[in-house]
Amino acid sequence: MKLVPSLIVLVAITYAQGSCPRGAIPSTDGSKCYQFLSNQQEFNQAQVTCLDLGGNLVSILDGYENNKITEQANAIFKNKNSNQFWVGGNDLATRGTWEWTDGNGFSYSNWAAGQPQSGGGYDCVMVDQASGLWQAFNCFAKAPFVCESPVQHPATCPPPPTCPTLSCPTPAPCVQKKCHPYCPSTWSYFEKTQSCYKVYHGSKFWDAESNCLAQGAHLTSIHSEDENAFVADISTAHMTMANYHQTWIGAYTPEHNYNFNWTDGTPMDYTHWAHDQPDHKGRQNCVMLLSDDSVWLGEEHWYEEWDNVDCDYEMRGYVCKKAAIMDN
Repeated sequence: MKLVPSLIVLVAITYAQGSCPRGAIPSTDGSKCYQFLSNQQEFNQAQVTCLDLGGNLVSILDGYENNKITEQANAIFKNKNSNQFWVGGNDLATRGTWEWTDGNGFSYSNWAAGQPQSGGGYDCVMVDQASGLWQAFNCFAKAPFVCESPVQHPATCPPPPTCPTLSCPTPAPCVQKKCHPYCPSTWSYFEKTQSCYKVYHGSKFWDAESNCLAQGAHLTSIHSEDENAFVADISTAHMTMANYHQTWIGAYTPEHNYNFNWTDGTPMDYTHWAHDQPDHKGRQNCVMLLSDDSVWLGEEHWYEEWDNVDCDYEMRGYVCKKAAIMDN
């Protein structure tokens, strides 16, 4: 799915003093975010994707949530060559005993007539986008899916306390509280930017940005030589390559010229273009990082340098970036 560049700025939906990533909606009680992913996957693959986003395939606990999720799914998934979408219901552990991927049993169901059928691989639940009715389906079928994850509560560091002034030379009993930044599991932390990074594989530019957005991130921006080296290091394949389709970063030009921007909206205050780059104005509008030594144009070697290329090229990888979580 291609995103319109003007819609790239991540906007959080504030709800119950928490927020959901762009494109997600909050649950009725404000405790969870529902994310709608249109890339079609098998049930187990979809669950792995949801786990990677910090949640599970969605659990539907009442009729109101069923209607809310179905209505949103119908709006997002229409024209996606699928009339149904995965939710977290399954009887994979014990045939005939239906439960959600988060481990909870069914307290509510909305089965279609004659459902659920079981056996023969019909052990996973799809929801019809038009009616909201459930059907036991072959778990190896591919469909869009809905993830749920806890609402995000960004932590901020409190201001340092004011220590009392004492008349005697004894040091004031004041301990300043420190914040400890950290990243979700499978993400890499870079101290100089206090940001988290994750490498994914195989995608066109705007599809890669779409996946980053779904996780509260963007394709990585780069603002220093140290950050450039870090991004190259985590995305390298440790080989010399003649094929230079390597790693997407978040630079693009929306105006088909050489005025490049970052998808996260931060300033373009650092560049590391390869020799004679950028080129092909108006045709090559997205930027990749040569994260491996690349033999290109004869004897010229490009490494940790940038090149503008066609946005529809499918790169070997791409790097998402988001702010670290502050634990105070």
